Amino acid sequence: MTTNILITGGTGFLGRELISHLIKNKKNNIIAFGRTESKLSELPRHPQIKPVCGDIRDYEALYFACKENNVDKIIHAAAMKRIDTCQDFPIEACKTNIDGTINCIKVCKEFGTSLFFISTDKACEPCTTYGATKYLAEQLVRRESQSHDFLGCIIRYGNVLNSTGSVLNIWVKQYKETRKVKVRDKSMTRFFWYVEDSVTFIENCLDKIIIEKGQVFIPKIKALNIYEMACYLYREENVEVTTCSHTEKIHESLNGDYCSKDHVVHPRQLLRNKTAT
Repeated sequence: MTTNILITGGTGFLGRELISHLIKNKKNNIIAFGRTESKLSELPRHPQIKPVCGDIRDYEALYFACKENNVDKIIHAAAMKRIDTCQDFPIEACKTNIDGTINCIKVCKEFGTSLFFISTDKACEPCTTYGATKYLAEQLVRRESQSHDFLGCIIRYGNVLNSTGSVLNIWVKQYKETRKVKVRDKSMTRFFWYVEDSVTFIENCLDKIIIEKGQVFIPKIKALNIYEMACYLYREENVEVTTCSHTEKIHESLNGDYCSKDHVVHPRQLLRNKTAT
């Protein structure tokens, strides 16, 4: 029996990795739902992959994508993720991150589809617009799943190395331009893992036989000290310490008890390759 899985943000960094892993199971059919025509056209031509052009803000587009493809599960990965952009355009962030999640919930109620909402450590005690929108989206998934007849759960984790907007990519650009990289605070820590690990974790959540409605799945992730990581990759004399903005935490949490300051490892234990050039 086949499983039809719709991935919102299907052309994004995580979406593409999910597709490449999920099609290894011949029983999975993937509906890659995204709004960027050029990126949809770049997806592999494969009998298990169906690109669908649509915006998560558009309920009708999502509704018909689910109806026409008999979708069994939605992995909701689409989001506005850049913290600075969300701060500058909060209404747009709400339209995508909150209204888009509401649309997912509505179609899941309509068709009895399961919803797997991809969240972030920024949603735990949020201090940014991005974190606040993801927190509210989490609450919507939990409340609506627990009070209505559909299965919704949350998958919450930290930063994916080398993803779009990753600090590693920012540093590469800074170093090429100035031969320096910038760090906000010497004691700042963040959770990091590789996209392969995040995809495996999501796959395991999809395959769980028993899931409580509104359940939150949180992996055990290692944290890195940002300053130590910069020094490891670029040498200490090339690292410039600036100041934190009011929207940045020194340490992130995945829940009240799992804080990045308590799970720090040396960069050499986590980074597979030195990516500095």
